[in-house]
Amino acid sequence: TQTQRSVSRGFPLRPQFSLTMRPFTGLTFRNPLQLRTESEFSGLSGFILNGSKWFAMRHGCHVPKLNRPPDQRRALLRGLTTQLLRHGRIKTTRARASAIRKHIDKMITLAKGGTLHKRRQALGAEVQERYGE
Repeated sequence: TQTQRSVSRGFPLRPQFSLTMRPFTGLTFRNPLQLRTESEFSGLSGFILNGSKWFAMRHGCHVPKLNRPPDQRRALLRGLTTQLLRHGRIKTTRARASAIRKHIDKMITLAKGGTLHKRRQALGAEVQERYGE
Protein backbone atom coordinates (compact mmCIF):
# COMPACT_ATOMS: atom_id res chain seq x y z
CA THR A 1 0.00 0.00 0.00
CA GLN A 2 1.06 3.54 -0.63
CA THR A 3 0.37 6.54 1.62
CA GLN A 4 -0.89 9.69 -0.11
CA ARG A 5 -1.58 13.09 1.41
CA SER A 6 -4.15 15.47 0.03
CA VAL A 7 -4.72 19.09 0.95
CA SER A 8 -8.12 20.78 1.10
CA ARG A 9 -8.37 24.54 1.63
CA GLY A 10 -4.87 24.68 3.04
CA PHE A 11 -5.51 22.07 5.76
CA PRO A 12 -3.74 18.71 5.49
CA LEU A 13 -6.11 15.75 5.61
CA ARG A 14 -5.51 12.33 7.10
CA PRO A 15 -3.38 10.01 4.99
CA GLN A 16 -5.41 7.94 2.56
CA PHE A 17 -4.40 4.34 2.00
CA SER A 18 -4.97 2.87 -1.42
CA LEU A 19 -5.09 -0.88 -1.94
CA THR A 20 -3.14 -2.16 -4.90
CA MET A 21 -3.15 -5.68 -6.30
CA ARG A 22 -0.16 -7.65 -5.16
CA PRO A 23 1.92 -9.50 -7.75
CA PHE A 24 0.85 -12.98 -8.75
CA THR A 25 3.22 -15.62 -7.37
CA GLY A 26 2.83 -19.27 -8.29
CA LEU A 27 -0.65 -20.67 -8.64
CA THR A 28 -2.41 -18.70 -5.87
CA PHE A 29 -2.30 -15.26 -4.31
CA ARG A 30 -0.59 -15.01 -0.96
CA ASN A 31 -3.50 -13.00 0.44
CA PRO A 32 -6.53 -13.46 -1.87
CA LEU A 33 -8.82 -11.08 0.08
CA GLN A 34 -6.17 -8.33 0.19
CA LEU A 35 -6.49 -8.08 3.99
CA ARG A 36 -3.89 -6.14 5.88
CA THR A 37 -1.37 -8.03 7.96
CA GLU A 38 -0.49 -7.36 11.59
CA SER A 39 2.68 -5.51 10.56
CA GLU A 40 0.68 -3.12 8.35
CA PHE A 41 -1.70 -2.37 11.24
CA SER A 42 1.13 -1.63 13.65
CA GLY A 43 2.43 1.05 11.27
CA LEU A 44 -0.81 3.03 11.47
CA SER A 45 -0.72 5.59 14.24
CA GLY A 46 -3.54 7.60 15.75
CA PHE A 47 -5.99 4.69 15.89
CA ILE A 48 -7.21 2.71 18.89
CA LEU A 49 -7.13 -1.06 18.65
CA ASN A 50 -10.28 -2.60 20.13
CA GLY A 51 -8.94 -6.10 20.60
CA SER A 52 -9.39 -7.38 17.06
CA LYS A 53 -7.88 -6.65 13.66
CA TRP A 54 -10.45 -3.95 12.95
CA PHE A 55 -10.71 -0.47 14.37
CA ALA A 56 -14.03 0.75 15.77
CA MET A 57 -15.22 4.27 16.48
CA ARG A 58 -18.47 5.35 18.08
CA HIS A 59 -20.15 7.41 15.37
CA GLY A 60 -23.62 8.71 16.15
CA CYS A 61 -24.07 6.87 19.47
CA HIS A 62 -25.55 9.89 21.20
CA VAL A 63 -27.68 9.55 24.35
CA PRO A 64 -29.73 12.62 25.30
CA LYS A 65 -28.73 13.44 28.89
CA LEU A 66 -31.68 15.69 29.81
CA ASN A 67 -29.58 17.08 32.70
CA ARG A 68 -30.31 14.05 34.88
CA PRO A 69 -28.42 11.05 36.22
CA PRO A 70 -29.04 7.77 34.36
CA ASP A 71 -31.57 6.29 36.80
CA GLN A 72 -33.71 9.45 36.85
CA ARG A 73 -33.42 9.74 33.07
CA ARG A 74 -34.67 6.17 32.58
CA ALA A 75 -37.58 6.77 34.96
CA LEU A 76 -38.50 10.03 33.20
CA LEU A 77 -38.43 8.44 29.73
CA ARG A 78 -40.42 5.44 30.93
CA GLY A 79 -43.05 7.66 32.54
CA LEU A 80 -43.37 9.94 29.51
CA THR A 81 -43.66 6.94 27.20
CA THR A 82 -46.40 5.40 29.34
CA GLN A 83 -48.38 8.64 29.54
CA LEU A 84 -48.15 9.20 25.79
CA LEU A 85 -49.44 5.70 25.09
CA ARG A 86 -52.27 6.05 27.64
CA HIS A 87 -53.51 9.52 26.73
CA GLY A 88 -52.44 9.88 23.11
CA ARG A 89 -50.73 13.23 23.66
CA ILE A 90 -48.61 14.92 26.32
CA LYS A 91 -47.24 18.40 26.86
CA THR A 92 -43.46 18.37 27.21
CA THR A 93 -40.29 20.01 25.95
CA ARG A 94 -38.80 19.38 22.51
CA ALA A 95 -35.70 17.69 23.98
CA ARG A 96 -37.78 15.23 26.00
CA ALA A 97 -40.09 14.57 23.06
CA SER A 98 -37.19 13.74 20.76
CA ALA A 99 -35.65 11.54 23.48
CA ILE A 100 -38.79 9.39 23.91
CA ARG A 101 -39.28 8.90 20.16
CA LYS A 102 -37.08 5.78 20.15
CA HIS A 103 -39.00 4.26 23.07
CA ILE A 104 -42.39 5.02 21.53
CA ASP A 105 -41.37 3.43 18.23
CA LYS A 106 -40.27 0.30 20.08
CA MET A 107 -43.60 0.09 21.94
CA ILE A 108 -45.56 0.50 18.70
CA THR A 109 -43.49 -2.27 17.10
CA LEU A 110 -44.19 -4.55 20.08
CA ALA A 111 -47.91 -3.79 19.85
CA LYS A 112 -47.96 -4.65 16.14
CA GLY A 113 -46.36 -8.04 16.86
CA GLY A 114 -49.38 -9.30 18.79
CA THR A 115 -47.72 -12.38 20.31
CA LEU A 116 -47.88 -13.17 24.01
CA HIS A 117 -44.13 -12.61 24.40
CA LYS A 118 -44.28 -9.13 22.83
CA ARG A 119 -47.33 -8.22 24.94
CA ARG A 120 -45.44 -9.18 28.10
CA GLN A 121 -42.41 -7.17 26.98
CA ALA A 122 -44.62 -4.11 26.48
CA LEU A 123 -46.31 -4.56 29.88
CA GLY A 124 -42.90 -4.79 31.57
CA ALA A 125 -41.76 -1.56 29.96
CA GLU A 126 -44.74 0.57 30.99
CA VAL A 127 -45.24 2.15 34.41
CA GLN A 128 -48.02 0.60 36.49
CA GLU A 129 -50.73 2.85 37.91
CA ARG A 130 -50.06 3.70 41.53
CA TYR A 131 -53.56 4.50 42.67
CA GLY A 132 -56.84 3.11 41.34
CA GLU A 133 -59.27 5.61 39.93
